[in-house]
Amino acid sequence: MDKGRVDGVVDALARLAAVYPLPQVQEKQAPLDAAVDAFSSIEADTAWLLDCRDQLDVSTGRQDVIANNGELNR
Repeated sequence: MDKGRVDGVVDALARLAAVYPLPQVQEKQAPLDAAVDAFSSIEADTAWLLDCRDQLDVSTGRQDVIANNGELNR
């Protein structure tokens, strides 16, 4: 994976984490456990989104869908 693609994925994950609703910490749940739960949810959703992207790449014959800032390569 090239640096531009890695930067694009990291940027997308940061944007997702910024808007993803984090679960409320319950009294019995330690803050670290809540953070792990939230990350697991984000990780699962991200994996699903990446799978959808890969399926789109295959169905359209495009292998260059992700580029810097999530824009299509031309």
